[in-house]
Amino acid sequence: MEAGEVGIWHGRRVCLLDGSTLRLPAESSLSAHYGVPKGKWGVGHWPTLRVVAGFDLWSGAVEAVEEGPYRESEIALALRLVRRILLDAFSWVTATSDCIIYFRYWIISARISWPG
Repeated sequence: MEAGEVGIWHGRRVCLLDGSTLRLPAESSLSAHYGVPKGKWGVGHWPTLRVVAGFDLWSGAVEAVEEGPYRESEIALALRLVRRILLDAFSWVTATSDCIIYFRYWIISARISWPG
């Protein structure tokens, strides 16, 4: 496989989405905004941020990030990120381009065209 073929699927660039959580410093303003997870022993101590990032499979670069409070699901963040990708477009999307976005078991294919 040639280097130019890496990150291409059926002739389209591929974007991988992955989500995670980040533990933040225990500050009241962060707790109020991001929330604190509850466990079997009650409310935790550390505010937790949820994040989803879009990676360009060809370059491995993080192209876009969406963050939100812990109570917001990864799927909700991923859908918001996909909307932004399709509206703003990644740096590698040209005036007329195909792209594939992969998140868990979902594959979203889009043909993006701009006038002019």
